Amino acid sequence: MWIIAVIIALMLSATGAKATHHNHNTDQLHIHNIHFSELDGPVTNEDFCTDVVDGDGITEEELRDRVADALLFQPDRWDQTGYVGSGTYCVDFFQGAYTCLDPVYGDRSSLEVQYRSYATSPSAKPCGDGYSCVQFFNAVASVHDHNDYLNSVVWLEEDHVALYDQYTRRQLISHETGHVLGFRDPVHGVCTNGPTIMNIPYYGCDDPGSGPTSHDKDVLVNDVIPNKHPNP
Repeated sequence: MWIIAVIIALMLSATGAKATHHNHNTDQLHIHNIHFSELDGPVTNEDFCTDVVDGDGITEEELRDRVADALLFQPDRWDQTGYVGSGTYCVDFFQGAYTCLDPVYGDRSSLEVQYRSYATSPSAKPCGDGYSCVQFFNAVASVHDHNDYLNSVVWLEEDHVALYDQYTRRQLISHETGHVLGFRDPVHGVCTNGPTIMNIPYYGCDDPGSGPTSHDKDVLVNDVIPNKHPNP
């Protein structure tokens, strides 16, 4: 069963809601793979792929390059977060397929994150036109009172990745990837101390930059990945 995690309509025109960003409750959603440490070997890779589902506003190559730019090449990024030495937890994104439908890779269940763009909302996508969102599927039980998920799909509205400038694309992709890693959107209309990539101007918060902040990375390494759940 596919489960929707978050929805964001990233227009960058600030509206009333603000955001807290760390989901430490029992409904925490993230990919299971982030709990493994460097000592677990290749399993530590967060393999991802890209796929243009429909529309002609962006090519497969452009989508692939823009996602890789946000994940792997911008100065502030989730990739390699926590990689400090032997045995440490880390997030290590790896572009595991030319496209999500690359027959060389066969079963897409081996890919932790699929970044898929659309122009007309496909039936499988839970959020409507004009929205980018994240889905999780293939739940596995956690010993910390919530389910983790083996796989996720980041649905990117075509205009968000085709028309926005590089800075805004990076912010959008980094924000949605934050959801993949266990962070969340507005709760009770409050911007948390940070700054954080989950508190973006759309929610009435200060602009945190185009990628995850040092605060985001500290929370990921010290709270989310080890499955620690501090009090709210």
